[in-house]
Amino acid sequence: MSTLLSAAGGTVVAGGVVLMLRRRRALQRRQREDGTAIVMPTGRAAVTEQALHSRDSTTELLLLDTALRTLASHLAAQERALPPLVAIRLGAEGVLLHLSETADDSDGQLPLGAAAPFTVVKDRSGVWWCPADSTELLDSDELAEVAAPYPGLVPLGKTQAAGSSSSTWRSSVRCT
Repeated sequence: MSTLLSAAGGTVVAGGVVLMLRRRRALQRRQREDGTAIVMPTGRAAVTEQALHSRDSTTELLLLDTALRTLASHLAAQERALPPLVAIRLGAEGVLLHLSETADDSDGQLPLGAAAPFTVVKDRSGVWWCPADSTELLDSDELAEVAAPYPGLVPLGKTQAAGSSSSTWRSSVRCT
């Protein structure tokens, strides 16, 4: 069990480091003068960065981070609380949020109305979908203003389905 937790924790840390590196590179590209190159790491740092990039699910993690921060921004603008999560399914196709059965709107009615970039999945109360190609995702400048809405997400594992890979994430925090 401790090996599984260590592996899961290592995956989350590696994903976080890769996301941080990508954001740092984007910031460096924006701040550099025209015609100058970004100073890249050398030696062990370069080898470590290459290894992190080759073993991660950065695209999916970046989508998850972007989708959840966009959701948090839109809910804050509507003066709505974050819905309590039970699980998240994450894959190259998009992000599927499974909300707690206690998630309801201000009138206590289900299903809870989704906020951008998510939509309610038809015939599945308490399930929201955000496709990877959503046009409603905020850009990186807007995202920089939004704190991570669910800092306690932990990975539970990966599944293979018809040639695609997806991860299931469960929130270890309840937002009420």
